[in-house]
Amino acid sequence: MEHDASIICDPQGASTPNGGMSTTLRDLARWGQMHLNGGTFQGERIVPEPFLEDIRRQADPRKVTEESIPSRDFLLPGWAYRSQFWLPDGKDGPYCASGGYGQYCYVHPECDMVIVKFSTQKGFDPELGKLEMHAFRQIAKSL
Repeated sequence: MEHDASIICDPQGASTPNGGMSTTLRDLARWGQMHLNGGTFQGERIVPEPFLEDIRRQADPRKVTEESIPSRDFLLPGWAYRSQFWLPDGKDGPYCASGGYGQYCYVHPECDMVIVKFSTQKGFDPELGKLEMHAFRQIAKSL
């Protein structure tokens, strides 16, 4: 990474999962590129490849239900979820890490593509999320 990230920690000093990280767009794109490189950067292993494979292969769209996601605002039919990553096309496809208020790091291994999007939205809007994923898919299709 080129810049330091800011990471929120709990009172014991452990990083908080599922949010609380702030980085530059460029560094997040590098993180996505590391995913495309199978978890390596300049030949050095950063993330175990089996972990990345698990995200894509073990995600289960049947687990994204009204019971598993208490807020209906976050219910996205057809999507799968695994280890802090969303898979908009179900398992074994592109995947993304998402943050509050419209942040995305979308990784599409088959197209060798990473899209990073920063924004400030009032909250999660499922309809806008669908439009964003459609735009990402169209970009991937054009490659």
